[in-house]
Amino acid sequence: MLGLVLVVFAASTRDSAPTPTLQDHWHDAYAIYDCETSSFLEPLPALRDSQGNSYDPDGIHSHEDGLIHIHPFTSEATGKGAEMQVFFETVGIEMTDDTLTLADGRTFTEDGTTCDDQPVTLQVLRWTSAVDADTTEPEVITEDFASIQFLNEGEAFTIALAPLGADIPPPDTIPRLITVNPDLLNPTLQDDPDAPVVDGDTGGTDTPVDENAG
Repeated sequence: MLGLVLVVFAASTRDSAPTPTLQDHWHDAYAIYDCETSSFLEPLPALRDSQGNSYDPDGIHSHEDGLIHIHPFTSEATGKGAEMQVFFETVGIEMTDDTLTLADGRTFTEDGTTCDDQPVTLQVLRWTSAVDADTTEPEVITEDFASIQFLNEGEAFTIALAPLGADIPPPDTIPRLITVNPDLLNPTLQDDPDAPVVDGDTGGTDTPVDENAG
């Protein structure tokens, strides 16, 4: 009886653990959109140390592929600690409520900037399911960007300087996200490998770019 209680307790503790956990390996799509050029910036490279190694102390980073790789190395980056600021630090982003500064010195600010004669707002658009981004409305976040939490595998984020209510596209890196994790096209396969295949999708494994970097 004691053994059964211990098994039940262990299972319930695991199920209630904050996500992502140290065992998770998620990927989300991101891109930075500039309304002045109506285009996305190139994916950002990771910061590197003097030996050329990627700066990634916590396990939330990118491989210059337009994806956020989320597989925490430390408990500080799990659960509520898995937030956008951890990613910002690995690619050199500084982001206040009205100004975005990149590692190469490029700065995008609300002050005095207009698109289509409309004042712009620095914002982050979040789609909880990247594969549905073309048919769903995003959450629009206009402040406290560093505290945005990563909630699940397969989200999409567009960091944008554009008028509020403008037609801002989802990240152009979503196709790369689906290449890395084809199971996003058929979520039932993630929970049940024997589930019926939909539209010829056979699922797949995670094959991110340059995973030797962590």
